[in-house]
Amino acid sequence: MIEIGAVRINGKTCKSSAEVRTGDTIEVAYPGRIVRVSVLTSDETQLKRNAVPYDLIEEKKVDREERPW
Repeated sequence: MIEIGAVRINGKTCKSSAEVRTGDTIEVAYPGRIVRVSVLTSDETQLKRNAVPYDLIEEKKVDREERPW
């Protein structure tokens, strides 16, 4: 997904080595939809304690024939 440019962090295309931080907005474009989430925590200790990692901001359907980006 990252290699084809379907993942963005804070509105910018990212590389697979990009660091995700608390407060970042991540968008992922699937063939029929776009999902946007806000990162609530990137702390591995909190994640191991079952903290909620993200909050769903938006999920919208898009035409499969269109390239959302």
